[in-house]
Order: sequence, then structure tokens, then C-alpha cells
Amino acid sequence: MEAIKTRRLIGRTEIAWRLLTRLQRGKPDTAGNQALGCRSGTPWREIGYQRPRNCLGSLAIGVIFGVSFKLLLKAVVMPMCAHAAFDLTALGIIYWNLEIRVAHLLFKG
Repeated sequence: MEAIKTRRLIGRTEIAWRLLTRLQRGKPDTAGNQALGCRSGTPWREIGYQRPRNCLGSLAIGVIFGVSFKLLLKAVVMPMCAHAAFDLTALGIIYWNLEIRVAHLLFKG
């Protein structure tokens, strides 16, 4: 009984493997092809991984892109998130009729 289940599982796996390899033909840069290549024991160089030609140049490019990405996030994304938080807070204060209580907390006098 277990042998029959194993044969069915192997058959399904083989069919799926053949289907994946047929779908990935002619597309050398897809992630699926890279995963199939790693599983089959293909050398990394053949699936697109190579050593950088200039390590310092690669490091400099990585630092430049990293710093610019951080500055972009700080300048654009963080204010958008803060604006959304302020909007939601204001909506909650208005919806639950808390304007007077909040004003008394902020402006004691």
C-alpha cells in the first residue's frame, strides 16, 4: 500500500518537474530557473551568479544606493506615514467627540 502511494507521489513530482522545466525554457533570468538550477547541481556561474569585477567599485555603488534609498525613505515615506497617523488621530478625536477633553489636556489654564 505504501509503495503505491510512493509511486503516485514520485509520478506527481516528476510531472511537476517536467512542467516547470518546459515553462522555464527560453527564460534564463527568472527566479524559477535559478531555483531549478540550484536544485539540479548546476554551477552558480551558469545561472547568473558571478564575482564582481571590482570589489571596491561594487562596495561604493552599494553604499551610494543605500544612502540614497535611506534619504528617499526619510524624505518621502516617513512624512507620509506621520501624516496618516495624524489624520487617523484627528478622525478618532472628532468621531468620539473628544475635542474638548483633548483641548483641556493640551491647554491647561
